[in-house]
Amino acid sequence: MPQKKLNEKTLESMASKKTFLARKVFHMADDPHYILVPRKMLVVYLSVITAILSVLFSLLITGSFIIYLAIPALVFTGYVFFLFTRVWRAYKYSLFYPVAALVMSVILGFLFRYLSYKL
Repeated sequence: MPQKKLNEKTLESMASKKTFLARKVFHMADDPHYILVPRKMLVVYLSVITAILSVLFSLLITGSFIIYLAIPALVFTGYVFFLFTRVWRAYKYSLFYPVAALVMSVILGFLFRYLSYKL
């Protein structure tokens, strides 16, 4: 069966359609209506990680035998925090909030420890 030869106009039309579709797919991620960002879920995860880090920092300050449990948990939570920031940046959010949450967790850890000594 002989192949059908396409004329130049048909080839140009097919190339323009492919170019249009390739451009559409390439710029699809920039369209804010195409990808629904899980903002609420990311903020909840950031809050949970902040709470866990603040509790672990308050346990580290005690200096008792619990430090042997807190250090591996802190390393694991730090790794989870690192992975979370990569997901956070994938949605093109600023790193200000995760860094502020990390600083706030250290401050809250010291505050929890201070309040536990007062009580």
